[in-house]
Amino acid sequence: MSKPYVMAKEYSYLLAEIERSKVQPGSIALWSIGGPGFVLKTPRALIYIDPYFGGDASPDWRRLIPIPIDANAIKKVDLVISTHEHGDHADPGTYKPIMANTKAKVVGPSSSVDLLAASGISRDRLVAVKATLRSRLSRRTTPVRKAP
Repeated sequence: MSKPYVMAKEYSYLLAEIERSKVQPGSIALWSIGGPGFVLKTPRALIYIDPYFGGDASPDWRRLIPIPIDANAIKKVDLVISTHEHGDHADPGTYKPIMANTKAKVVGPSSSVDLLAASGISRDRLVAVKATLRSRLSRRTTPVRKAP
């Protein structure tokens, strides 16, 4: 797990902007949250993709931008996607407060799910997916495809 860093005050507006923004039907909104992470918003869903709000993930991976969001402040999210188990894609220090403060589920490969479950996140909030599997989350069917 990463060492604690303090969120940059100049980015404190970002979470409020994400949660307040309205998205018109047929459109999406997308925010970069640094490193590998993005937030995707549609008219019906708010999705975090590889959120990472920690410090240096390893001696070889340095955080070069300030932390844009305090994970403890996230109260609205429908789904969190972890693409794989690397520290900047499935950081328990980021995911645990999100899961504690929302009803979101995490979707990812079994390597991510196992890592997050070992950190104490309940398996009923974790959904392991495989390439070519169709996963049903809430009322939507989400195809999962292997990257080329």
